Amino acid sequence: MPLLSTFGAASARSFGGIGAAAAGAGLDVDEVFSTFLYEGNGSTGQSIVNGIDLSNEGGLVWAKSRESSSSHSWYDTARGAQKPLFSNNTNAEGNDSSGGGTKGLYQFNNNGFTVGDDWAAAINLNNDDMVAWTFRKAPNFFDIVTYSGNDSNRTISHNLGSVPGMIIIKRLNNNNPWIIYHRSTGNTGFQSFDFNGFATVSNAFNNTSPTSSNFALGSRDDVNQSGGNYIAYLFAHNDGDGGFGPSGDQDIIKCGSFTPPSSGEVEVNLGFEPQFIITYDTTGGDNWRMYDVMRDWGLSNRQLLNPNVSAAESSLSNTGGYELKPTATGFIHEGHSASDKHIYMALRRGPLAEPENATKVFSIDTLGTSAPYFDSNHIVDMGLVKQTGAASSWFVYTRLVGEKNFYTDFTAAENNASEAGFDFMNGHIKSNWGGTNSYSWMWKRAPGYFDVVAYSGNYTARTINHNLGAAPEMIWVKSRTNTRPWIVYHSATGNDRFTILNATDAKSSSGETVWNQTTPTSSVFSIGAQNAVNENSQDFIAYLFATVAGISKVGSYTGTGAGNNQNIDCGFSSGARFVFIKRTDTTGSWYVFDSARGINAGAVDPYLQLNTTDAQASNFSIEPLSSGFTIVQDGPTELNISGSTYIFYAIA
Repeated sequence: MPLLSTFGAASARSFGGIGAAAAGAGLDVDEVFSTFLYEGNGSTGQSIVNGIDLSNEGGLVWAKSRESSSSHSWYDTARGAQKPLFSNNTNAEGNDSSGGGTKGLYQFNNNGFTVGDDWAAAINLNNDDMVAWTFRKAPNFFDIVTYSGNDSNRTISHNLGSVPGMIIIKRLNNNNPWIIYHRSTGNTGFQSFDFNGFATVSNAFNNTSPTSSNFALGSRDDVNQSGGNYIAYLFAHNDGDGGFGPSGDQDIIKCGSFTPPSSGEVEVNLGFEPQFIITYDTTGGDNWRMYDVMRDWGLSNRQLLNPNVSAAESSLSNTGGYELKPTATGFIHEGHSASDKHIYMALRRGPLAEPENATKVFSIDTLGTSAPYFDSNHIVDMGLVKQTGAASSWFVYTRLVGEKNFYTDFTAAENNASEAGFDFMNGHIKSNWGGTNSYSWMWKRAPGYFDVVAYSGNYTARTINHNLGAAPEMIWVKSRTNTRPWIVYHSATGNDRFTILNATDAKSSSGETVWNQTTPTSSVFSIGAQNAVNENSQDFIAYLFATVAGISKVGSYTGTGAGNNQNIDCGFSSGARFVFIKRTDTTGSWYVFDSARGINAGAVDPYLQLNTTDAQASNFSIEPLSSGFTIVQDGPTELNISGSTYIFYAIA
């Protein structure tokens, strides 16, 4: 079951450990939008802490049970708590306070909202897996307007600060349909949650496109009848003018359209990687569709909800039918409704700022007794799992991939992994993983720190887009669909060499065709015509790592020999919690140390090896150091041989 986040109350800018932006910078994605998973308890007082300031800034909460056939419930601060609307029907505004008590969503907070006893809204169904999408009012992102109808052509003022890309209108005091304007279908008609296709009429939006200060209405009773009370939800479309992120120059929301070909797929370039998307085939005959990365929208499986129907969540495979897959720059549409025009509204994956707290982007945990079986202080995008007390492989699980896994000690293609689960706010693995003294090391994607990218090979030298926001200093690449080794780029070995994660080999003597002799940049990395990284018609996954001051360090050192302990300064303040080290001038394992199993002064520490199935051993160690870690050269060790070269990766 998805569990409530363990995050405490926090200001919007510091929520999740992502640091406050510099003065004058734009808002972060995580300050204005959240997908939050929780388990309903059917009773009063469950607070959903998602870091969104609704009580001061205002906004919309849209919630749905993932397990039950129940309504999509919309609550907003413009009308107040306990007043749901339902996008799956035409009902007038509801009243959760009828009969007294704290029912439905009864409170908007400065870090989320509070739900109580279930009512018609079904926002807190007992034992149901729930999802809530929260949109905060903010310029160039989202606004809410209420108004009364007057039967006359008119304009309605808004505070979006830009031209709306999509407007959703509902009459509050009657059973009128939902009326939807979208920039890609224009002002001559509308879509609706309540009937199929695009209705060409002039009396909805008066054949007039919205502006940055108002939108037009005709005399249609669904949008402007005398005696009618209405609400309009306005979603922006950023086109190089979003104004978000630390430098105030990022887009986070796009409203557009695409037309699939008669066969094959179409790739839509948003300019960013999406975390949430709504799509609709404007010719009708199909439901509205919505996906988000918290509910397993990835490469191998997808969880679908339909805003216009009450059905529970359904699972889609990666073969056949209507498929959407996220990419580093947008999404891919496969199959279904060829030559039909589809509209969409897509939101960017965040955060946009570098992390300031390592515990909010990296965690270590031992196997628990319930889902998630490994807990963290953050959303998990990649997890390494291994038994430490017995021989076993290293399992690699990745949110972007879904119910698949790899092994760092083996060359096999990805495997089916029904135990894999990322639809939690604070951990991963949905069924008992088992094993002796099992651990998981867990990463969250964040700018400058860690990123994951999927791509398909074509055996042609080229660049691959990524969203690390900094030049990666280390890259792991693995074929998803074929038996190939793990290929590692490291800044210390250069763009004409590589190492192999699943082997003890020294750095290659040459490797020009792997990285195309091109150093990665803050937006792309290069690959050449080499099967291990770019085999034609094969799928690949790449994990990108970089140094963030005080958080992580990708580096190298030269051994100083016996009796010469060596301090490795990583710029940390409280020492390293995780370290791996690899000798590169000759053979050597990928040694892993961590504070959970012990990095202790004056003691031999347990270590693991990423390239083997061996249980942990304890015949040499590293020592704690407040700024990083200390390499020890006493007795049998391979970590500080005089004149030898080593690469390392450490996390505070």
